[in-house]
Amino acid sequence: MTADVLHPFERYDQSTIAPGRSQFLIQLSYQGAYFKGVPPQPGLPSVSDALQQEVTHILGRPLKALMFTARTDKGVNAEVNYATGWLKDGPRVPDAGLQIAPQHPGLGPITILPVPEKTFARTLALSKTYSYRFRDGFLADEKESLTYWDILPTLSIPAMQEAAASLVGTHNFESFQVRPGKEERNTECTLYSVNIEPVFKNNHREIILTIRGNRFLRRMVRTLAGTLAEIGCGLMPAQAMTHLLEKPQPQWIGPTAPARGLTLQNIELSKELSKRFD
Repeated sequence: MTADVLHPFERYDQSTIAPGRSQFLIQLSYQGAYFKGVPPQPGLPSVSDALQQEVTHILGRPLKALMFTARTDKGVNAEVNYATGWLKDGPRVPDAGLQIAPQHPGLGPITILPVPEKTFARTLALSKTYSYRFRDGFLADEKESLTYWDILPTLSIPAMQEAAASLVGTHNFESFQVRPGKEERNTECTLYSVNIEPVFKNNHREIILTIRGNRFLRRMVRTLAGTLAEIGCGLMPAQAMTHLLEKPQPQWIGPTAPARGLTLQNIELSKELSKRFD
């Protein structure tokens, strides 16, 4: 999909770009506990539906072809995400943008900017950064309010760091994806950095995995987190991560870590677009 694509069913060279059509870029954040994911789902709360309600309240109509830069799963938080959509003969949005204080408790502040018609959410990201939080030596009775994965064994940070270091670079991450079907897809991704660091919070230790890459497969960060947790527990050696990258073996990866520990931390945009949100 190229930057000239507005929507999977529309090409830029088609006559769909009529006079009076306005394209918008939206910056938002959200708490995943309030939603069942980004895409709309009949009868279930979604980030998409909540955002459309806020936009409709301000602009008078829901946006067409609403697409997000990152389609996070249910329970995943986002410090920042972006979306694009358009209206024909809609209200004019000033170049400086509109600031919205949303009514939905799961949404953070929203910014709406007018952008060129070729601007498309799925092609904006130069990189994405995710973080995953573990808390070891602890098993909670109530999981709903947790923002980390509680693990009873004590995790070996050096072992996890050794395994994480082998992830940096361009690799085939076929083992570390959850596919909705059996379709062929590109499983090569480039990870620019993978860090494991302990932090101390309220008299307990948390371990934070931070990953920055050019793209991610479905639930890839959570399967990497689950595999790193097994390495940290001593259930497999740190060197196993290298073998899983060299020869895909989905049956040997760790569990898919719970969504509650995952946060989309940052999406890197071009300097031109970034300046518009300053």
